[in-house]
Amino acid sequence: MALTVTWNDAFENSPANTDSPSEGDDKIREVKDAVRERAEQEHLWKDTTLQNEGKHLAGSARAFYAGAAPTTQPNGSNLSTVVDPGRLWVGSSNAQLNIWTGANWVSTIALAGLNVSGALNVGSNLTVQSGLSVAGTSTLTGNVTLGGVDGTLLKFKVIEIGDWDIDASPFINIAHSLGGAWKNVRSTSIIVRNDADTLYSDFLGSVTYGGSGGIQKWLDIDSTNFILGSPGDFQSIDYNSTSYNRGWITVCYTA
Repeated sequence: MALTVTWNDAFENSPANTDSPSEGDDKIREVKDAVRERAEQEHLWKDTTLQNEGKHLAGSARAFYAGAAPTTQPNGSNLSTVVDPGRLWVGSSNAQLNIWTGANWVSTIALAGLNVSGALNVGSNLTVQSGLSVAGTSTLTGNVTLGGVDGTLLKFKVIEIGDWDIDASPFINIAHSLGGAWKNVRSTSIIVRNDADTLYSDFLGSVTYGGSGGIQKWLDIDSTNFILGSPGDFQSIDYNSTSYNRGWITVCYTA
């Protein structure tokens, strides 16, 4: 709503001592108009329920929005331990909501964990150092970082195996793009599927013993690749299709 009354020094000094007293009623109404149109910007005014008047309109609360944690009230006074607890600050760099407790700013995530009752969609990296409870479906397209019990951060990554005719070539190198973190790998899980897409198998869990008693499958990791070998279990015509993703590698590594 556009303001119609300009509130400046001239307005505050009106009426002048020399103005006619007959203009007093007009000046009183002008002040009322100036106060009302400013209050109406974000407050209920002339509501049908008297007790509602003056209350904030829905969505009118305005939190601090800054990169650094605020240290003062809007009027410039230092934040108080008595009257200011409950003030909100949204970080301009990460959109994280924080609450002033009277002693410091605390992230709402750190206060009680992150609880999501619907779907959780994360398009970039998700770092969880407190509790994470998701009752709906979670879709994560970035890396997932979890804080371990001992403080170690764990990351998870899923890599497609891609084309692999195991029948013709039981060995394959699959780039992992982990960089120097390849030495931090702590566990892996590999799922492979047959050509008909009717059977999904734990690549490392299915064990075949060769004639010499050796296990006929393995996974090695070097600075560039996952190196898979399966000259036994999956070397058959059921696993010879190409232009077909053979399965997935899920890797857990420390941050």
